[in-house]
Amino acid sequence: YDLCDLLTRLIFLGFISDSVSQSFAVPADKKAKFALLREDILRKQVMSVKTMQRFMGKCISFSICVPGAMLYIREMTHAVSVAMKTGLGIIVAGKLRQEIEHWRFMDNFSSWMPWRSEKHQQVSIQTDSSGYKWGGCHNGAALGDYWQGSDIADSPIHIKEARAVYNVLIAIGQEIRNCHIDAFVDNMAVVIAWQRGGARDVMLNRELKNIFVATLDLNVVLHLKYIE
Repeated sequence: YDLCDLLTRLIFLGFISDSVSQSFAVPADKKAKFALLREDILRKQVMSVKTMQRFMGKCISFSICVPGAMLYIREMTHAVSVAMKTGLGIIVAGKLRQEIEHWRFMDNFSSWMPWRSEKHQQVSIQTDSSGYKWGGCHNGAALGDYWQGSDIADSPIHIKEARAVYNVLIAIGQEIRNCHIDAFVDNMAVVIAWQRGGARDVMLNRELKNIFVATLDLNVVLHLKYIE
């Protein structure tokens, strides 16, 4: 880099912070080291708790560029918990292996994560009590539709509430792009799971991942808040 680059592209918490493009990015050497550790783990059938914790730590560190990182360490967290109770090694198979393999997307992750503007919007989201329809409100305008497909129509209410969040985000996407969003939801399980970065409930965690992908595409910071 020339002098200008050194003044505008600084390393912050291990990531490149560019004040000109107003964005964060993952340094190439950081991605390379992460890939080496990941592939070393995938070559093994059994691994130690210490190595898994080290890998988890690196995944979590990507939160500055991958805000939903915590959603993709749930199987690792469970595996570590079981291993620490039993004193046995961690078997790298099944859903755990799939979750680790998912992190291969970082190899080609070249997109910059733009800084968000200070513009703050508020969105009210809720499903109707009958369970047949999702609905929301944005800037005083109501929106919603009937559930499509038996997979969601027959799901528990907390799954519907999470899907409603996703549906509303998609419906008003162009209006909220690059903003901070407050979404008021009347289901505490969804709010807590989002705040904690995941849930033990497989179905709920899947819905949270969909929400995360939507926030990434729209470059929004989503805050879920409980409303009675």
